[in-house]
Amino acid sequence: MLSAKIERALALGAPISHATVPLLNGLARRRLLRGGVEQREVRVGGLPINYYYKAPAQPAPDAFPIVLIHGIADNALTWSFILGPLARKYP
Repeated sequence: MLSAKIERALALGAPISHATVPLLNGLARRRLLRGGVEQREVRVGGLPINYYYKAPAQPAPDAFPIVLIHGIADNALTWSFILGPLARKYP
C-alpha cells in the first residue's frame, strides 16, 4: 500500500521535473556566462568535448589547473556554484 502511494506521488512530480530541470540548467548556464565564464569546445578523438573556463582573477604563484568532472547522468552545470570561488586563484 505504501509503495503505491509513493508511486502516485512520483508520477505527479514527473511532469514538473521535466520542465524544472531544463529551466534550472538554463539559469545556471546564464549565471556562469554572466560571471565571466567562457564555454569552449575541443575535439578529442573526433568527439566534441564542451567545457567551461574562467581565468583566475588573482592567480596564486604556484597555482595548478583544476579540472572538475561531472558524473555520467549529470552535466557541467553541476559545478556552477563552486567554479567562481575556485577561479579566484586557480585556472
